[in-house]
Amino acid sequence: MKKSQKGFTLLEILLVLVVGGILLVGVVTAIFQTTGITVESSTKITALEDIREVAARVSKDIKMAATTNLDPGALLDSLTLDWTIWYDETGELNPVDHYISYTPPSGGELQRNYDGALTTVGSYISDIEFSQEGNIITVTITSSPRGNTETAEQRTYQFYLQPKEDLVP
Repeated sequence: MKKSQKGFTLLEILLVLVVGGILLVGVVTAIFQTTGITVESSTKITALEDIREVAARVSKDIKMAATTNLDPGALLDSLTLDWTIWYDETGELNPVDHYISYTPPSGGELQRNYDGALTTVGSYISDIEFSQEGNIITVTITSSPRGNTETAEQRTYQFYLQPKEDLVP
């Protein structure tokens, strides 16, 4: 080779490729870790939103209820709430009994039966438990968006049952 010839040697090119490869591996690893954290956070948010939706629905229903099917200290996977509406739309005394029942989740959806009309609440509910001590109803809800225990979130709520039967004539 002539001394005046300019350019890179094979050793310099190989060194740049090795350093570039190491940097590329670092960047790709960071991207995969960030993606994994994002998916995990998304799953957690989905589970908590699912639980929140069910808890809000159960809370509204308990506010209407006068009695439940729960025995003190018993832990059940279903709940039935009963109450009576005493007056019709015109204000006339016309008692009508109502009920709402929640049955164990099937395929992630909690079944809600309101006077015979069946609807679903939640999308990823894997377990629900109801118990009652006095007028306090405890509801423990578990949601598993990915269908396994690693992604499950669980929350426990307590609601006050205020019987309304003694408020009518």
